[in-house]
Amino acid sequence: MATACFRQALLLIHLLPLLSAGTYPHWAAPHTPLAGPGDATSVLPAPTNVSIHSFNLQQILHWDPVKEEDVTYRVEYKAFYEGDDDYSVLCKNTTEMQCNFTDLVPFYWRIVVRVRAEVGKLQYSRWSKTPTFQATRDTTLGPVKSLKLSPSEAVYDAISVTFEPPISREIYLPYDSEINFTVRYWERSSGTEKELSSTDTHVLLEDLDPMAVYCVEVSASVLGLVGQPSEPVCEKPSAAPAITATGYIWLVVGLVCACCAFSVCALAVYKHREMIKKLLPPPFEIPYHFHETLKEISFQRLENDHCEVQSIEEKYDTISIVEPESCHDRKDSCTEELDIKQTPEDKASYRTVT
Repeated sequence: MATACFRQALLLIHLLPLLSAGTYPHWAAPHTPLAGPGDATSVLPAPTNVSIHSFNLQQILHWDPVKEEDVTYRVEYKAFYEGDDDYSVLCKNTTEMQCNFTDLVPFYWRIVVRVRAEVGKLQYSRWSKTPTFQATRDTTLGPVKSLKLSPSEAVYDAISVTFEPPISREIYLPYDSEINFTVRYWERSSGTEKELSSTDTHVLLEDLDPMAVYCVEVSASVLGLVGQPSEPVCEKPSAAPAITATGYIWLVVGLVCACCAFSVCALAVYKHREMIKKLLPPPFEIPYHFHETLKEISFQRLENDHCEVQSIEEKYDTISIVEPESCHDRKDSCTEELDIKQTPEDKASYRTVT
């Protein structure tokens, strides 16, 4: 123990002159740290063209590669109001020039993202930062996918519309959010546009003109984002099904069978008509005294009608009209009788002239 302490003291005695002169042996030279992220110079070049590409709520950070061997990248983020010491890791030790943080940051947060290049644990570059980003503000919402139209098989004069939402089913929306779809459709000839809203990916357009062709486009909206409209797709509505050749054959067969059945039934009724008549209840007969009463009433009514006809006969009187001769000699006046038929009402208007 004493020997070890003596050796250490002897070593210090030999080093004191060298340290006072400012020279160091190679094994005792002080360590010089590598340039850090805040230094004026960097060991590695920083990534360039750093940007966030957000389409249909898929948030991916992109950057250009750093031309160094065995380089990896580290990506961090923080809320826009936090300090530089509050960054959290999104991706680390990645060799790709992108970092997908869709499921790591809420859509409503406003964040700042940064990335740097690293080689091992001692060499790294400066941080490259992005502007403030918020998914509900900076995301582009695309059109719906796989828009298809087909004549409805269940409802006549209708078109069935099916499509897929623009947002992947792997992306989880907040519990109080859902995708709304706006379906716009119009006649291709007139261009008069109508629209309806739905949260379902299957929509039925009813009460359409079966002779017209309709065009449809669909757009989506979610979290305050309004999506791009889809390319229009046109289709003709379903109409009443036409009778095919097989249908005509079955129609003829049905008519023949109906005629045969009717003929057999009619023949059976005619052949057994007596038996059927016996099975049916007897016809209702009016008693004899009712027959006599009805006859008397009919005869009395006929006599009354005849009397009324006789009372309406025309009546007339004979009227004699005497006119003087045209010569001056007076002669015996000639009397001419003229029968004029006269009704009782006009009798008072006529009188005898002498």
